[in-house]
Amino acid sequence: IINGLLAFVTFRRTKVRQMGSGYYLLSSSIVSILTIITLTYKFWLLILSQISLITNVTLLHFNCITIDVLLLILLSSSEWCNCSVSIERMFSVIMGTHFRRKKSVRFSKRIIIIIFILVTSTHMHEPYHRQLIDDFDIDDQRIWCFVRYPSSIQKYNSFITLFHFLTPFSINIVSS
Repeated sequence: IINGLLAFVTFRRTKVRQMGSGYYLLSSSIVSILTIITLTYKFWLLILSQISLITNVTLLHFNCITIDVLLLILLSSSEWCNCSVSIERMFSVIMGTHFRRKKSVRFSKRIIIIIFILVTSTHMHEPYHRQLIDDFDIDDQRIWCFVRYPSSIQKYNSFITLFHFLTPFSINIVSS
């Protein structure tokens, strides 16, 4: 949280956002803050539901559908924003004096929106395959969020997961 807040304070300054990479880093800092908040919320929800302080099935089902999907979207979006920084820096070095900052800023704003739309659309299958499972133990009854994909969706999900993490990683390596 502290890292995300300090990054947000740094990259919201106008001087830092004179190039598109400033906007990518600003959006990445916002996404990292949201990721930590969502992960903390998920952690406490899991703890409270496992010790049976939260038993509302509707709330648990809603969180099962939304929280994990939101975490996937946030993590993938952060990877793509950081990858975009590498791409822009590579182009600024290659183009040298022909690199246009204002064009870079306009382009980065569009790319950020496109990143979030594409990442969200590739994870749209997730909520439909999540369900709550009752786990009856000798002493306790627990409710777990469970994901079950048909084989075709499982292949797609594996591909998308690898794509969202390996592609930005590869682009960062090549850009370096």
